[in-house]
Amino acid sequence: MEERKHPRANSQTLTIQEVQQENVADHDTDREASIAAVLSKETELAEFPTHMQQHYVGRIEELARTLYLIDGQIQEVNRMLHITQGPRPGKISVRFLQPGTKAANRAYDRVPCAVKWWSGHHGPLVYTRIRHHERLAKFRPKISKNVKAIRKLLTLLQELLDKRRLITEALYRFEQSTFRLKLGAEGLVGRCSVDLNEIRSLVEVDYTKSE
Repeated sequence: MEERKHPRANSQTLTIQEVQQENVADHDTDREASIAAVLSKETELAEFPTHMQQHYVGRIEELARTLYLIDGQIQEVNRMLHITQGPRPGKISVRFLQPGTKAANRAYDRVPCAVKWWSGHHGPLVYTRIRHHERLAKFRPKISKNVKAIRKLLTLLQELLDKRRLITEALYRFEQSTFRLKLGAEGLVGRCSVDLNEIRSLVEVDYTKSE
């Protein structure tokens, strides 16, 4: 004889299943919302290093101003060198020149260079650059007047040029090292993007989404 269930039994069982399904759905929704809320917090998000950028840009600007101050003093020393030596062969002075040999190249700022003047073959005096490793103290004034003043001026000029070179060499090393670091970091970032795409294909369960 077929067993007959109470007509409300299936209805009651169905109601419990529905409740359980709703609870699971609510749990999944709550989990998604919770994870989404966490991932949206600023402590989970990358931030552009604005303060670091401003700090180091400020330092570079300070060094640029320092170089300009040094160049201003070199300009004054140069004026005194012209005053104490006059236009004569053997004179040491300063020219603010483009790096390298192409004077028309304005890709770089003019920099102070110590120069020595010579008699031209058929015209005015000409100059040649004094290489930076040559010490100005070895050059002896070719005149009998203002010798002490000229020597002091050359000593002061040497100090200013040396200090300027230290700053520019430090900036050059900074540029070279940061360029190499940037290239290495960019390579790593590119490789990480590829690796993350491969890792995504290995994910079996995404706990940020409801099943």
